[in-house]
Amino acid sequence: MGVIAQELREFEQARKDYQQALQISIEFGDHYTQALTYHQLGIVAQELREFEEARANYQQALQIQVEFGDRYNQASTYHQLDIVAQALHKFEQARNFANNFVPQ
Repeated sequence: MGVIAQELREFEQARKDYQQALQISIEFGDHYTQALTYHQLGIVAQELREFEEARANYQQALQIQVEFGDRYNQASTYHQLDIVAQALHKFEQARNFANNFVPQ
C-alpha cells in the first residue's frame, strides 16, 4: 500500500502505510524487511524535505544491510545518504558517503 500511495505522491499516507509495515516486520523479527521499509521511509521523508528524518531512516536501513552483508542495497542507501547530506549542505559528509561505498 505504501508503494501505491508513494507513486500517487500521497506521502503522508505512504508514511503511515510504511510505519504499519515496519511495526509488523518488527513484531515478526523480520530484520531484512525492516531494512527495506526504513529505506522507503527515508525516501518519503526526503520527498517531504524532512532531511534529518530521512537520514535517520537511511542510517537504520544501512545498519541492517551491513548486518546482512547486503552490499547491493547498501549502494542505494549510501547514494540516498549522499543526496541528503548535499541537501543539508554537509558536503564533506556527502563526499564521505560517496567514497564509502567503493566496489571490492
